Amino acid sequence: MQYIDSTQNLSTACAAIAACQQLGVDTEFVRERTFFARLCLIQIATHDEIFLIDPLAFDDLELLWQALDQNTLILHAARQDLEIIGQTAKRLPTTVRDTQIMAALAGFAPQIGYAALVRELIGVKLDKSKTRTDWSRRPLDASERAYAGADVAHLDALHGQLAEKLSAMGRLEWAQDDSQALLAPALYDNPAELAWQRVKGLSRLPPAQRSTAMALAAWRESVAVDRNLPRQWVLRDSELLAIAAQYRFNGEPPRGFEDRNTERRHAGAIQRYLDAQRDRLPEAVAGRGRPDPAERERTDRTAALVAAVAADLGVEAEVIASMREIRAVSAGKRDARLFQGWRRSLVGESVLAELDRSS
Repeated sequence: MQYIDSTQNLSTACAAIAACQQLGVDTEFVRERTFFARLCLIQIATHDEIFLIDPLAFDDLELLWQALDQNTLILHAARQDLEIIGQTAKRLPTTVRDTQIMAALAGFAPQIGYAALVRELIGVKLDKSKTRTDWSRRPLDASERAYAGADVAHLDALHGQLAEKLSAMGRLEWAQDDSQALLAPALYDNPAELAWQRVKGLSRLPPAQRSTAMALAAWRESVAVDRNLPRQWVLRDSELLAIAAQYRFNGEPPRGFEDRNTERRHAGAIQRYLDAQRDRLPEAVAGRGRPDPAERERTDRTAALVAAVAADLGVEAEVIASMREIRAVSAGKRDARLFQGWRRSLVGESVLAELDRSS
């Protein structure tokens, strides 16, 4: 295992990385105090070496990104890692395989963790005592480096075993398609106008107040991005909902703040923003209230179809479609992943036929 924090060592490591066809990859980052995650360590496993690359030691990692572009990257629960790689490298990798996706299609729990999967398939118990390490702190001690290295040491073996299982089951291409779907840039875009989707409890507001909350969520998102602060540090969800519920566009300042400092910092800006947005508030599409009986029946029938196919495959139903996806499909969404790729032929066509009959 090599710790890479000099230009010379990085050049040597990248040459070794570029010569491979397949790599195990993981990242360590911190984001508790920022909107954007800060990449603090990149772990890369070749067939016979593990490189711990310290991004805090370099102004430019383009040489590394170019080396990774030439490889298939094996990751576990890859979405967060891909997000920060894309954010830092200004592009996403070209080919990825996610061992969590592969495991779910092989019949393991959909959200199985790396350590549990290593224990199950490799028979190795990993030390998880460093999960709360501050990875931005330097120097990293020997135990932290060992922990980080272990997070990629078994990825190649996991991938090999899972690929063999899935090939025998006729599902390897499914896993490859679902892994590659993680490279869609839209997954990592955070448009301010859709920030309301992350606000818990928004659907409980009446339509007019919900529109105000959606606009306020967009304001919060823009401030958080501009200042690189966590959303909840700008304005808590509970405050956002309370302000939206009480705001009347009558010249009175917003009410509902839980903290005087937050009110002092943001009340004026919120009032100006909401008043300026009054005539173009977003349509209250979030949380349309409780579905009517016909829609609930469509949801139940769709869920039953998905569950039956999942049971035949020996996988959890959410591997095919989550309940959130099923509700969206029952409400009329037709570009869901249930109607794409392997899912469409397996169950999507049947779901469409059932929905057409019941609509």
